[in-house]
Amino acid sequence: MKTKLLCRLIMVLIIPFLVCIIQQPVIADETASTIRLIRQEGSVTVEDADGAARPVMDNMRFNSGDVLSTGEDSLASVSLDEVKILTVDENSQVAFEQSAKKLKLTLKEGEMLLDVQEKLDANESLDIQTSTMAVGIRGTIVFVGDRVDPDSENGRITSFGVLEGTADVSYQDNAGSGQTVSIPAGQILVLHDADGNGQADAKPEAADMTFQDIAGFVADQIQ
Repeated sequence: MKTKLLCRLIMVLIIPFLVCIIQQPVIADETASTIRLIRQEGSVTVEDADGAARPVMDNMRFNSGDVLSTGEDSLASVSLDEVKILTVDENSQVAFEQSAKKLKLTLKEGEMLLDVQEKLDANESLDIQTSTMAVGIRGTIVFVGDRVDPDSENGRITSFGVLEGTADVSYQDNAGSGQTVSIPAGQILVLHDADGNGQADAKPEAADMTFQDIAGFVADQIQ
């Protein structure tokens, strides 16, 4: 009898506890994915949001606000999660901003290749920002370049190529009005900003990608 009463008492105490656990919301779905450094070659540095240097090591975690930089003849690959890989070319700089499932990559200088193998969930967002354009990524393989225009003192040249999928690029025209153009796989968009004011000099037109457009860094990564 005592054994039966003890069993009942245990069940009375433990069942509400189990129900409480089961009814708890799934927090993991709302938390940020872990961003890690999975490859480094040559000179790779990381600074936090305050500009302080962080120790660089394989598998290190990135925090929101961190900035990754590569030197000459250098390369870095970053896992944004299991199905999103970012590879950064030499002499490049990328900043990471993350809040829950919203991630923004700002290419401050250089080139990068982004491989998103699966479409993002409805509550996820992945945005790319350069000096002249913004791109919302859903599931695609793209490469982006943002460099100083050698023919203009303050100018920039930004290029955006789509290897797989489709992406919508937003930019400001020379009148300051927002514009959006859809770029399908196999095409590239190049924006010229001679004044360095973040506005395109003229209406850009997407063009068919050539071997020259994907030569070098990008070709090496997709082989």
